[in-house]
Amino acid sequence: MSTEPDTEVLYEFIKEFLTENNFESTFECFKAEIRAKKVSKEFKMKAQNEISMGITESEWRFHKLMRDSEKVKEWENENKKLIEAWQKALIIAADLIKKIENLRLNADQEIIANYRLQISRLCSQFGLKIDEVQQSFERTSIKVQDYKERILENLNSKDYNSLNKNLIELRNESLLIPKEGRQDYLNSLVARNIFSNNLKKFLEVDNRNTKKNILGIVSILCSSQQGRQYILANNAEWLINFFINFAKIAPSGSVSQRFSISILQKLTYSEDEVCMMISRTDFIEWLIKNLLYTQIMRKSRSHPFIQIFGSALLANLLNYQSGRDFVLNFSDINALLRCLLTILKDPELQIGSIYPILLSISVISATKNIEDINISNEIQEFIEIFRRRQAVDEDFRSIIFSACTNITQKQEIIHKSSEDNSSEQILDFECFPDEIL
Repeated sequence: MSTEPDTEVLYEFIKEFLTENNFESTFECFKAEIRAKKVSKEFKMKAQNEISMGITESEWRFHKLMRDSEKVKEWENENKKLIEAWQKALIIAADLIKKIENLRLNADQEIIANYRLQISRLCSQFGLKIDEVQQSFERTSIKVQDYKERILENLNSKDYNSLNKNLIELRNESLLIPKEGRQDYLNSLVARNIFSNNLKKFLEVDNRNTKKNILGIVSILCSSQQGRQYILANNAEWLINFFINFAKIAPSGSVSQRFSISILQKLTYSEDEVCMMISRTDFIEWLIKNLLYTQIMRKSRSHPFIQIFGSALLANLLNYQSGRDFVLNFSDINALLRCLLTILKDPELQIGSIYPILLSISVISATKNIEDINISNEIQEFIEIFRRRQAVDEDFRSIIFSACTNITQKQEIIHKSSEDNSSEQILDFECFPDEIL
């Protein structure tokens, strides 16, 4: 008696039992096993038929291998099409999220951040590189939230040792982000509200090291437009005055002073209101006389960062109408101009400071009639010094010589807006080998 019908009946009985008792996973495995056995049986029968027709076993194995390889190719093509479709869908999803962020719609930023996180995970599963931002977002978004919670807890408990430790770790994490991923990293700092909408509370702590470490994070945030808006959203005037005063009282060239100067410089990229606040103080005079000029006159030079960011800050300030008003109304503008000309002619002036200093001289000479200083002679002296500079790019030389011509002809150098000419450099997170927090 054949056992085949009994086996089929048993199979059906098992299927009914698994279905009625909701053993779905087991049922699916059972069906797959039955199909596999049937396919295996069919292959064996087909092989036996082909061998009985005179095909040798080795020939049969060869034909089978060829058929299998063709099926594998078909499966690979289908998988490739499926993966490409998923990749396109993920790229579209990531692009939509980015557009939502850029439009600054009234959407919950934390929800958007979570969407980004999910898309990033899917991208990593598919080995998809939309850009470096997607690769780093999952790691940084989770860590930023963790740092925020720890930092806030340390602040409320006045545990400044732990607070400093976490702030330093957060800054070091930031410096490891590749340039291509920094914009989204900054967006994650803003989306996670790293300072809980109360930067003033953080800066009012009675611990100088903590203030310095907080400024290190603020400087990074100010590297993007969204970050600057976040910083200035609350207590803007108080914060500007804090940054100014901290820059003045910090030791010359110190990390604290560098952070303060870099923050102010970045805040003046496209914020006329910030420039107005600064111009109402004595900061421009201090910046020229006490920071840039004093450094040039010292035998032991301060950090090169001060020259580069300080001169860029000055050029930004004077380029706005509030800066020109300062030039018109300042009683001893000639003294400031002499300081700038002395700085310009210093043979060891940082290359990156030359053009911003020329811009500042240009604004002063074009805004106010200067009678007792022969600017043309001063500029000619600078040109002779500049000609002796080694390893200067020829294109840069041409720019400098053109700027000098404009000044001698009492024409103001046309200064492009910061948004036009600094879209890349604003995402440089300043860091030097000697910088130890």
